Amino acid sequence: MKIGLTWAPSSGKSSLVTELGKRGFRIFPEAATEIIEAEKEKWREPDDIVKDYDFQDRTYAIKLEQYKKYRKGRRTVFDTTFVDDVAHRRATGV
Repeated sequence: MKIGLTWAPSSGKSSLVTELGKRGFRIFPEAATEIIEAEKEKWREPDDIVKDYDFQDRTYAIKLEQYKKYRKGRRTVFDTTFVDDVAHRRATGV
């Protein structure tokens, strides 16, 4: 079973994914959060990070790797999906 969560920012997706992970689901965190947290360790502000010219390409690459790691038959939850990427790319003109 593969589940992908899509909804507005700060709507509880990541909290739900964390809880499902505690209950035995294999989870894949949100790619954007992964990038932002790594960049914050370099003392960068989130608003600046998401404006990087390659930010969306980086999130897409992480999600692609996550999907490659997915195995059928295993309960898996993705925190956001490619649908989010497409919508964000269209909204920002990328």
